[in-house]
Amino acid sequence: MELQALIDVNKLWHKIYPYTSEHALSLFGRKSGKVLEMGVFSGGITHYLAKTYPEIDNTILTDDPAFSLAVSDWLASEGLSVPVLTRPLYDTGLSDASFDLVILRGAFFFIVDEPKILNEIYRLIRNDGMAFVGGGFGKGVPDETINEIKVESQIQNDNLGRRRVTIDQLRGIVKSVGLEKNIKIHEEGGVWLEIRKDI
Repeated sequence: MELQALIDVNKLWHKIYPYTSEHALSLFGRKSGKVLEMGVFSGGITHYLAKTYPEIDNTILTDDPAFSLAVSDWLASEGLSVPVLTRPLYDTGLSDASFDLVILRGAFFFIVDEPKILNEIYRLIRNDGMAFVGGGFGKGVPDETINEIKVESQIQNDNLGRRRVTIDQLRGIVKSVGLEKNIKIHEEGGVWLEIRKDI
């Protein structure tokens, strides 16, 4: 994906990230711990969490070196020191059970072609941890905030190669990686997978 297009869509969503973040935390049930945000739509959620919840230890991982550098520079300009790693999403090389919460927004750009990303995320979460994987605004976003960006967001995401999946297709992806007993599908505020070791 083209770097400037990724930066533009992430900037466009800046007002949305607090809602997406709070949606993830509401399912997670805690406001502390080690959090990993994955993918080239990372940064906005980490920015909000780092500014709002000092007891959260944030890390970002993307598979795009240019985006990793851009998001690292942006966070540093905001006074935030967050490790930004560049590794394949399906093979991060990180230790088992390293994180309390893993977040992958814009997930359908990636997991349709690389379903084993879900296995990697499952491997990374702790026994009492959770992953929040999917796409959408998150719950609770005011209509006026959505309306401000909706059309431009659709254009930008389509230009980036947005992948659309039905719920049945998503269930098929989940089943193909053997995680149907560990994943709950939520359709509020978008389509999100709640992944746990014990659900």
